[in-house]
Amino acid sequence: MKKIDLGLNKLSHKEKILLLIVAIMSVFFIYYNYLIIPTMDKLAPLETEVEALRNKTLNYENIENKIIIKEKEYNELKDKYNESARALPKIDKYPELSKELNDLANKNTVTLQSIAMEKGQVYQQGDASKDTSTPSTSNKGGLSTQKVTLSLKGDFSNILNLVNDLENGSRICEINSITSTKESSTINLTFYYAPGDMEENYDFNSGSYGKDNMFN
Repeated sequence: MKKIDLGLNKLSHKEKILLLIVAIMSVFFIYYNYLIIPTMDKLAPLETEVEALRNKTLNYENIENKIIIKEKEYNELKDKYNESARALPKIDKYPELSKELNDLANKNTVTLQSIAMEKGQVYQQGDASKDTSTPSTSNKGGLSTQKVTLSLKGDFSNILNLVNDLENGSRICEINSITSTKESSTINLTFYYAPGDMEENYDFNSGSYGKDNMFN
């Protein structure tokens, strides 16, 4: 087979090196222009998209953190509201109040013989000088009160402990008077309610909550 003579043998050593360098550069040029540059062109928009997605993820995390903070603030405010609502309820729940007073008496080893509750009425400052024979029951615009009389039997020190619990309890009330004999005591007090309809309107009407006989 006849060999093709490219004339490389006639080139000097320096010319061969120069030719090799040109060949390598030609290959690199082709590789760079037809492979690297197109790949870089594709990578640029992808990098932009990745950065945008990363920013969105950070935004979502910030939103999620804000939601967590707001939920915590909401729960704290709700707890404060519930605490305030219990201290100054909007309606006079007779069975609920009766049960709480009975539980308080049992806690202090005192026998609750009877409870007398007057109909809630609008609180009026200085109402002692006014006619209270027909108390108003429309209290949509002002503070309301409910007078309660407790007849108790037990040791006087336990009665005082009960009075202390009433004064420091969650409900807002005022001790009007305490009358004690050797065997029994009578406490007259007033509970306060926030503006609202003074009605016996509560969810446990259909159940037995507060309806058991406490004086058996």
